[in-house]
Amino acid sequence: MVGRRYRRRPRPHCCGPHRRTHHDPPRNPARSAAHHRRAGTHRRHQPADPYTRAAARAAEDPEGFWLEAAGLIDWTTPPTRALDDSRAPIYRWFPDGELNVCYNALDRHVIAGRGDDAALVYDSPVTDTVRTYTYAELTELTARFARVLADRGVGKGDRVIIYMPMIPEAVISMLACARLGPSTRSCSAASPPTSSPSGSTTPPRRP
Repeated sequence: MVGRRYRRRPRPHCCGPHRRTHHDPPRNPARSAAHHRRAGTHRRHQPADPYTRAAARAAEDPEGFWLEAAGLIDWTTPPTRALDDSRAPIYRWFPDGELNVCYNALDRHVIAGRGDDAALVYDSPVTDTVRTYTYAELTELTARFARVLADRGVGKGDRVIIYMPMIPEAVISMLACARLGPSTRSCSAASPPTSSPSGSTTPPRRP
């Protein structure tokens, strides 16, 4: 209409004095494009988090990645292969390597100077008992029980069944078997064994 002045619509208060709205004129397109290019370059050069880097490395070179990871533990015979897939879908990890699980769980920490650190904390709400075993103590108890088993002829290739409740002695038994090398099967005993009329101790019958 002639004689009527055009009044600009006020900006919303939520946008603040320095924020652009759809009523403002467009900025210089060349400067805006350069800004977005710089922002995109900055985002591309940001370092990825450790998980993303590890996942990318494992996808690019799985053999090298897992052999490098295997070097973080102690081996009796270090592996030269990460995965044997010759009988897929039955796979074998580190087929030519050999290690001792008990040594990696206990001894290596004692040798590294962590003998006084807590290795096992037993907290039983049933008996209201809390016990803490250091790496040095657990290594000593495991070595003693391993000697008991060895004196009874237990060795690599044998089969051992551990029927015990969830107590520290069950862990010590498993570690002792891992030190000697027999195949182990652990059966958790929910209740103590019962005595038969003949005086022998037998496991409780399942309902």
